[in-house]
Amino acid sequence: MKGRRMIGTSLALILLCCGCQTDTNVQQEDVLYQQGTALIGRIRTLAEEEAYWQLMMNTSPEIQEIINEIQSQDTLEPRAVFSVGFPKQAVDALLAQWEGEDPAVEEELGRRLFASVPAQLTGMGGSLRLAASSVLSAGDCFVLQGLQEPQMYLYLYDGDWPAAVLYQPGQDGAVTASASFFYEPKLREVSTQEQFEGWKEEIEYLAGGSVEQIQ
Repeated sequence: MKGRRMIGTSLALILLCCGCQTDTNVQQEDVLYQQGTALIGRIRTLAEEEAYWQLMMNTSPEIQEIINEIQSQDTLEPRAVFSVGFPKQAVDALLAQWEGEDPAVEEELGRRLFASVPAQLTGMGGSLRLAASSVLSAGDCFVLQGLQEPQMYLYLYDGDWPAAVLYQPGQDGAVTASASFFYEPKLREVSTQEQFEGWKEEIEYLAGGSVEQIQ
């Protein structure tokens, strides 16, 4: 579904329970979009707080330059947002090399492979970028019925640092979300689903994941 996502007044009726948000009235796609937007806002705040950087890591001139790159992006209005489904083909290829027998471990390996995609891409840009992005993350928990498999939302901006938000379903509708900026210059000019799918075909860790343009 294309177009900017808006949540109506029903969002104001969301209940808080054990630190998790419960929403049964708003469409799943809208909830995931808004949850991701909120998490990206949180990590944007971290990127802009100098005291945070000084506490978390050694801000060398090289690291400071990377921080400036991230800060210079306008993350209030993403140029495009895409969802990527669980990459079963990539996971099956990984598990073909595994000799274990525990289904729970297999499931966990698949989740970890999917979750590692942003870090894998950032690491290709060098260890300094990976170090900077590792402290730019945020997470949350909420309740959303109907999410059956892990799903990732990618928010693209006019810069080299998109944001990724991974949603992992748990028991009784619980969903854990984790967000981070990652380095991928190739996404700088992507704005259509066709362009995004062309990019995705080059990323082996995303093989088999369905794509939908959210915005």
